[in-house]
Amino acid sequence: MAIQAVAAVIPWKKVIEYAPEVLGAAKKLWEYWRNVDPKPEVDPQSEIVTQISAVVERLQRLESSEIEQSNIVKQIAEQLQGASVGLIDTSRKALIGLYLGIGAFILSAIALGIVASR
Repeated sequence: MAIQAVAAVIPWKKVIEYAPEVLGAAKKLWEYWRNVDPKPEVDPQSEIVTQISAVVERLQRLESSEIEQSNIVKQIAEQLQGASVGLIDTSRKALIGLYLGIGAFILSAIALGIVASR
């Protein structure tokens, strides 16, 4: 029962809207790292120019990976924001329903009291 309530609250339109983007970015990141040949560690015995070149290349790969990961995190955050908005709207509707229920209960109690006093 609780799963149905949660599933009803999730803004599926937003989730479906962003899912292809997130999936595409994740696949792109996966393909990038799957196809990258592991570079050997920097040889401390090699010339300094070769060492610096190897370190710069590794740093550039890490930076590009970080950018891709940040894009994926951004898209996930947008999905969560959409879900949060849906939860807020649903909680407002539930609160209104609660107030209406309490009001109906009070009115029915008053009506029952009037009928019982006659």
